[in-house]
Amino acid sequence: MVVCVTGAGGFIGSAVARALLRRNEQVIGIDNLSARKNHPHAKDQWTPLLDHPNFHGLELDIRSDDLTACLLELQRTLGGIDAICHFAAKPGVRGSHLHRAEYDSINVDGTQALLNAAKSIGITKVLFASSSCVYGNGNLPFVEVSPSQLPQALSHYGWTKIQGELLIEHWAKSMPEAKAIVLRFFSVYGEDMRTDLAIPIFREHLLSGAAVPIFGNGEDSRDYTHIDDVVHAVLLASDRFLNFGSPTSFFNVGRGSSTSTLELLNMVAHHLGCKPKVARMQSNKEEMSATLACTKKASKELDFTAERSLSDGLQLMFSV
Repeated sequence: MVVCVTGAGGFIGSAVARALLRRNEQVIGIDNLSARKNHPHAKDQWTPLLDHPNFHGLELDIRSDDLTACLLELQRTLGGIDAICHFAAKPGVRGSHLHRAEYDSINVDGTQALLNAAKSIGITKVLFASSSCVYGNGNLPFVEVSPSQLPQALSHYGWTKIQGELLIEHWAKSMPEAKAIVLRFFSVYGEDMRTDLAIPIFREHLLSGAAVPIFGNGEDSRDYTHIDDVVHAVLLASDRFLNFGSPTSFFNVGRGSSTSTLELLNMVAHHLGCKPKVARMQSNKEEMSATLACTKKASKELDFTAERSLSDGLQLMFSV
């Protein structure tokens, strides 16, 4: 199988690429490496992939005019492209409303450009990485509905993910044989995750003895999902494109259990052997008060159940 992975230099995309390579698949990796340029101290996930004989790296922006030609050339060389797993995006909820044009260009226009390229060269299977933030402050637990039925997202980032889902849905309906899968990831964590998220921020402050910033009362909660479980869900989904009758299928990828920010802080502190000090910060209106995945559909149709507990996942992170 030949799979194109966009965002292959990022946290989730690189983990998926490595997993596909372990299965002896041919992987076309696309990344503009902007994350590495913006965060020079982050671990380089891209360069090690280039050493694998089955990895074909394209240092390219998905909005590039060269995208279709580059994919077409690789399609001819490799004998076809079976599917695209689309992880390339500008991430981050907090402050996304201050950079609307950039989020729109990368997350919405970029997705459209990728779908146009896929359609023009006959790729009929696309897996799209969405987010739990598309559910806004909907009723818990969040149950899969089509993007047109979702409540209003609280962040502009969430809005761009809903727009991406709508584009995916339209693309799948426009081609007779097309199949799309949308995976809504819930608070993915693990070693090499972005350093501007809660767990790395907690670790940095705890180890330095500084007070840990907590927004609001710390009772907001998240459904934390370990990167290993996320990769497993992607692999299960990528093997099941043809199992579903609908052109586009939507799945939550989460544990189905929620942990408050204060609980998370205490867990991180326990694993590090630290006693936390807290600095209270004003709540952020873009942040959801809680996330919790309904996991029934993924369990039934993907045979997916998240296996790693948050405690075990933190232990694995901090033992590396």
